[in-house]
Amino acid sequence: DNDRGSEEYGSVRDGADSGGYLDFGRVYVPPEREAMGPGAPETTVLSHDRVSFSWNAGADALWTSQETYIHEYVASLARGIVATNEDDNNNNNYNNNNNNDYNNYKTNDKGTACPDEHDASYRIHDTIPRNIDVTRNSTATIRGLDANTSYCFLVRAFSKAGIDLGNRILPFRTRPEPVNEWMSVPILEDEPNLPFEAKHGIRINSDDDNNENSNGNTNTDNAYEHDWSWCEHSATRPTGRRGHSLTAIDNQVYVFGGVTLKCLCETIDSSPTGTREKRCSSRNVHSDELFHFDPVTATFNLLETTHDDERPKGREQHSATALANGNILVVGGITGTSSHDAPSIGEDPSQQYLLADVWQLSHPHRVTTVETRATTHHDDSTTSWPLELIPGQITRHVLSFHGKDSNDVEKERMCVQDVRVRISMEHSCPSAMEYIALAGPRTRSGSVDGFDFLPPQSYHYEVQLYVSSADNLRSPCHPETLNLSFSDHEPESILSRSRIPTHGDFRPASGLAARFRGIHFDDDGPWELSIAQRSPTQSENITGTLLDWQLILDVTPCEAKAKWKRLPSPPASFAPRRLHSSVAVGDSLFVSGGFGRVNGSGADRPLDDLWRLDSDSDSDFVSFIELRASPRDKTMTMYGQVALLGPFGLLGYGGVRSRGPRSQGKDLWLWNIFEKEWMSVPVEHGGDAAAPLVNDKIPYGRYLSSIGLLDSDTLRQIYNIDGPWPMAMTFGGDGAFLHNGYNDDYGFMTNSLFDDVWILSAGAIATNSSVQNQRRRDHCRWRQLPTSTSFRIWNDTCGWNSAATRGICRWDEILIRAWCLEQYQSFYLS
Repeated sequence: DNDRGSEEYGSVRDGADSGGYLDFGRVYVPPEREAMGPGAPETTVLSHDRVSFSWNAGADALWTSQETYIHEYVASLARGIVATNEDDNNNNNYNNNNNNDYNNYKTNDKGTACPDEHDASYRIHDTIPRNIDVTRNSTATIRGLDANTSYCFLVRAFSKAGIDLGNRILPFRTRPEPVNEWMSVPILEDEPNLPFEAKHGIRINSDDDNNENSNGNTNTDNAYEHDWSWCEHSATRPTGRRGHSLTAIDNQVYVFGGVTLKCLCETIDSSPTGTREKRCSSRNVHSDELFHFDPVTATFNLLETTHDDERPKGREQHSATALANGNILVVGGITGTSSHDAPSIGEDPSQQYLLADVWQLSHPHRVTTVETRATTHHDDSTTSWPLELIPGQITRHVLSFHGKDSNDVEKERMCVQDVRVRISMEHSCPSAMEYIALAGPRTRSGSVDGFDFLPPQSYHYEVQLYVSSADNLRSPCHPETLNLSFSDHEPESILSRSRIPTHGDFRPASGLAARFRGIHFDDDGPWELSIAQRSPTQSENITGTLLDWQLILDVTPCEAKAKWKRLPSPPASFAPRRLHSSVAVGDSLFVSGGFGRVNGSGADRPLDDLWRLDSDSDSDFVSFIELRASPRDKTMTMYGQVALLGPFGLLGYGGVRSRGPRSQGKDLWLWNIFEKEWMSVPVEHGGDAAAPLVNDKIPYGRYLSSIGLLDSDTLRQIYNIDGPWPMAMTFGGDGAFLHNGYNDDYGFMTNSLFDDVWILSAGAIATNSSVQNQRRRDHCRWRQLPTSTSFRIWNDTCGWNSAATRGICRWDEILIRAWCLEQYQSFYLS
């Protein structure tokens, strides 16, 4: 080590008089030298009540004498001292050998000072044996901490004889208590820079204008200054709407239908002089649009249908539920006419049509996994297996997916989304391998979701899966069998190992997705694995064989489209309906209640039936089975209230009463699916204390809105959510402030339909929910055992037993089954 000085360590010393010895090419410090102690600890997990630390053995990691070898650590904890800036200099001496940590730790311009290591305030938390593998860190986790509180973590190193070898102190502060907090999501879109009148559809030239310009000439152009207005809005985002559906699949969000405001424009001859004028008016109509929302980029995109495929007519108050197979089933709703020409919703109610049709939407961003492996690659008849690895050279092998397209990937342009590699080999000297790399096929320009791009050239640009370290190349040879897997999603990087491991799953030395994501999937395109080895020395005999390697690709459509399929009509006993509840369990859909009409006429009335729909994703078959429904438990559902079944239970949102929608900030309720009780959910309003609920920090009260579950570390980072809890996304709804059926002076309907997007950080819900904290196995394991009584009862009442009409199917059991399967979804509370 350069920092140890050349005078003391300039030569190898051995023997009893030297006090030191040589081991693995390193000269160690004599015992009389003061020990350095453990390495500086780092926080790896920090929450409001828990913290995890990681540290190494520090500069003395390889000391091997009995007096200086670190045998174990003792972790202790004490309360920190919050110090102002002017106290910092006085408190620096509290941080033994750790002043940098103290100076770098700041919270609101104040630091946390720690008492020295001998202070009695430290309480021992745990004794941690040192990891035998010197490349692995030691760790400690402390739970039950107070929120938003300063602490000091002390780790001491001890030899086997109990000699104190040093210590480190790290100050930290726990995070604040989790809260439920709304965040408004600004939607990214390209809008023209229009004047106020244009954005609101107000005519620039009225009927009284003489249409003369500054020169006195008659303006024969359109009476509008621009060919514009939100009437002709681009497909970048949906207009405000209510009664639509929101379905979240793998953090991709799909919004279908709803009542929205639509512009109708026509150009007419307005005078004998031949002046042509563009007149526009608006109607609230039932939309048949399908939008995709990407929460990562905060953008909407209108999805077109494939070719001339039939699509469902515009509707609202329908259900759109994702099954376990990834398909979405759309059931029922209400529309304006029997044709696709959607009329205004202000028509005579007798002209409103309830629907009973069922449509299947294939997941537009579905991910298909394809794989190929060397030993089963039949086109490669020239290679014998195992494949010999030649020392001093680069051994290469090429794979393709030839012949797999017709079976595994649908006949449309697909793009690579993710890459995983598995390698199996035998080697007499794994330390002789210099690197392992992967190269992909030649790429060409393409389009993903309608955006043209030129993906990076991946062919002959090797992505390093493994790169040897200097320590590894100097390591002695030992024969090993290696089974390694590489993926960008693994928590541990291969670079964290100083020597090549024999087995395990690792993050590669360089990113696979960064190089290959977005390239066109070509079943004939070559993928090449390269393994480089150093030349052997005269005394070495290096041999190795590649036993097999496997390439796994996740591919998705390069351009997402809406692929609809109408399923067979239900039996006559299945009443057309709206505002019904639809919940998926596996690939079955349970449809309950809603509002319908007796014999298709008269006023809507509540329905109390229960149906199970079983569909086959590979065919047009769907079966309708009527079940014996149990009386619903008393709930505080309101008209137009939506619900989200998540890991925390059932979250109810919105709804309208006789006096209007629920008040701002008082429209969230949590239903415990086991204890069957509602609890109001408080939210941080961030407004004026005098009027805490009148602000734009939380969404306005509404009904017939939509909600969905989002849950990924990427999204939590993007939206700055400080915790591992899930998020709820809402879009649109009706504020019920104004009547939706009257035209203004310009022929435009006033309405209270929202087009806003909000995300709820459900920190307090997730941490305080009794459902979240209960062990899933306590409620689910015995329910899912095929031999259990519960499983038999489920099959006989709600499930797939052909005689399932013998017992009563309970709605709460359907919710619990979906929750146990982690099949989280949203629906109307009917």
